[in-house]
Amino acid sequence: MSIQNLLNVAGDDVQEKIKSLLDENKKLKKNESKKGSKIEIIFSESHKIKDWNLIVQQVKLEDTKDLRSIVDEQKNTNKKLCVVIFSEENNKIALVCGVTKNLIDIISAKDVVSMLSSKIGGKGGGRPDFAQGAGVTENIKDFVTSIQDSVKSLAK
Repeated sequence: MSIQNLLNVAGDDVQEKIKSLLDENKKLKKNESKKGSKIEIIFSESHKIKDWNLIVQQVKLEDTKDLRSIVDEQKNTNKKLCVVIFSEENNKIALVCGVTKNLIDIISAKDVVSMLSSKIGGKGGGRPDFAQGAGVTENIKDFVTSIQDSVKSLAK
C-alpha cells in the first residue's frame, strides 16, 4: 500500500497531509501534558472592589508554568477581574496576576506583581494584563492578607 493510498489524498497533497497530521499530533501531546498536571486549590477568596472583582487563590501544582493557564481561565470566565494566583513551596512564592482588558486602565497586573514581589524580597514584571513574579516569605499568612490591601491601594 502506498503512502498516498494510506493517507487517502491526491499525489500532490501527500506532503501537506503529513504536515497537518504532525501538527495535530503536537497539539494533542501538548493538551495531554496539560491534563496530566494536578492543580490543587489550597484556598480561594473573592473580594468586590467598586464594580469589579479581585480573586486571590493559593494553589499547589507540579509546574509553576500552569499558573498562567489558571489566570487565563479565570479571565475568560469573569467580566471585570483582577486575579492573583500564587503557589508556595519551601517559603518560595511564585505568583501571577491577570487583569481583564476592560480593567487595565484602573489596575495594572504589572503594578500588582511589582508591589507584591517587593513585599517578599523578590522581583516581578510583565504587561498591564498579565504579569508574574517570585520571592520568599517566612509568613505566608501575612503575605496573603496583604494582597487585598495592596490591590486596593493601586486601583485608580
